[in-house]
Parts: sequence; C-alpha cells; structure tokens
Amino acid sequence: MKITKNLLIALAAFALVPAIAKADAIEDVMKGAFKGETSLFKKVTTNKGSKDEAAKLAEWCAKLKGTTPPKGDAASWTKKVDALIDASKAAARGGAAGVAALRNAGNCKSCHQAHRED
Repeated sequence: MKITKNLLIALAAFALVPAIAKADAIEDVMKGAFKGETSLFKKVTTNKGSKDEAAKLAEWCAKLKGTTPPKGDAASWTKKVDALIDASKAAARGGAAGVAALRNAGNCKSCHQAHRED
C-alpha cells in the first residue's frame, strides 16, 4: 500500500491536535482562574473568596494535569502542577494552611520563569 503525501500530512496534523489542545488548556486555566485582581486565585488566596469559589478554583487547577509546558523540564512542570492541584484542594476544604499552601504553589513568577515562553 502506497501512502500518499497528503495522507502523511493529514496524519501529522492530527497528531498535533493534542499538543495544541494542551497548550490551549494551560492558557484557558490561566485566563479563567489566575488572571486579574478579581480572579478566583486572588479571591481565594486573600480570603475573600467563597467556599464555592475555592472549589471552582480547584476544578480549574485540575485541568492542568497532563498538560505539557511550553518550555522547560517536564518533571519540574509536573511537580508544580501537582503541588498546585493539592494546594487548591486543601484551600477548598478550608483553613489557613490550605490557603497558605495555595499562595505558595501558585507563585506565578516561579512557574513562568521556568515554563512560559516569552
């Protein structure tokens, strides 16, 4: 069976869809939960968010699981994402320790320096 050039191009494009979707997922989470002074992250980490908002933030953070960083070490990314997910769940359960852990795990600069493309 002869594979045509167009078929190979189509297969290659199809293979890229998950990578594009994962990059979009990261951007969606950042815009949906972390960006701005009224973001869920800001509300929860300043103790101004409701329990429902904290739970919603934990849902947003969980969407980062299995994504691939635009740059940097994948193991570092996984470690940061796992810490963020665990901290967001702890914050959603309530208590100062969970909020403090979330504030630490959600350090934007730390993650952006290692994994965000300029």
